[in-house]
Amino acid sequence: MTHRLTSLCAVVVLACGAVAAPAMAQDRAIDQVSGPHAAERLALARRYMAAMQVDQMGVMIRDMITGAGAEFTKSEGGFDPQAYERALQATTSRMIERIFAETAPIYADIYTLEQLQGIVAFYESDLGQATLTGMYEAAPRVQERIAELMPSLTRDVVVELCAELKCTPDELREAKDAAQQGLLAD
Repeated sequence: MTHRLTSLCAVVVLACGAVAAPAMAQDRAIDQVSGPHAAERLALARRYMAAMQVDQMGVMIRDMITGAGAEFTKSEGGFDPQAYERALQATTSRMIERIFAETAPIYADIYTLEQLQGIVAFYESDLGQATLTGMYEAAPRVQERIAELMPSLTRDVVVELCAELKCTPDELREAKDAAQQGLLAD
């Protein structure tokens, strides 16, 4: 059980990325923004983050973590799926806040004041909100399509790599077989 808990924690950390505490992010946020109008740009970047439909993003992150941890809840000696879901529900919104706290200064540092004003105006508009809704709605279908394309892409990379390395026909066949086995393992 301890090994499973450690493994599950590793999956969650890898799936979500390491994020710093919000208080620490707030203290150093303005220090991460260079150039003129830093405070105004940071405020606009935070509005941009707020307009990003946090609920939908939380669902996407929760789905990603749920998928990554599914093997631990299904396997013998695994975790209770309901307990896992409750833990995800409790942490996802806090995680999103932490991610936004860490990323707002990055956007504030990259964009000019005028660019941020335009970005915020767009994402706070009906069209901007519709764009975000569409992106979140499309995400599972896009992921499915990418998964469908992976065998072909992998095969193409193997063929191209073997052409560059001047593989023999036997080496090419072995490389294709190895790539196929790697795809089936996932």
